[in-house]
Amino acid sequence: MRLETKGIEKWYFRRRGDSNRFYAVRKCDLTLLPGTLTVLTGRSGSGKTTLLHMLSGILTPDDGTVLADDLDLYAMDDRSLSAFRNAHTGMLPQGGDVLPDLTVMENILLPHGIRLAQKGKDAEDPGGRALREHIAALMEQMEITDLQNVPAKELSGGERRRVCGIRALAGRPGLIFA
Repeated sequence: MRLETKGIEKWYFRRRGDSNRFYAVRKCDLTLLPGTLTVLTGRSGSGKTTLLHMLSGILTPDDGTVLADDLDLYAMDDRSLSAFRNAHTGMLPQGGDVLPDLTVMENILLPHGIRLAQKGKDAEDPGGRALREHIAALMEQMEITDLQNVPAKELSGGERRRVCGIRALAGRPGLIFA
């Protein structure tokens, strides 16, 4: 999937110098091509996470467009944008976010279970079985198969990161943001 930005920017009301606007991202044009790895670097507070959130459909830019294969993400209604994110993107959050009282498997399945439920399917249909088989293979690769029924609050930091990685990869997304 090709992802392109045209003049996106995000600003906040905050006094800085002689302006009431603080620009987290200023007029950014960017093209991400399928099959490529793009690394975004910068100092702390330079707008990297803000940019990733706009690219992934989580944070609406104040100006500009984000196009995924010529589809304008922010011209979509909330439901369509959520469905797009769930079907086409994977996100590895900075902090290794997991829900502590859910098991490892429940944490991994949570966003995918919502998608299957919206399609009128449950975890026992062929789509759900294929997803579970893919997740099982990922868990084996990441060496956490034995943790699938463990509450996430009992995991180490590295184990939480692997759970987040599997959750991001489970739906076979075209784009992964980390």
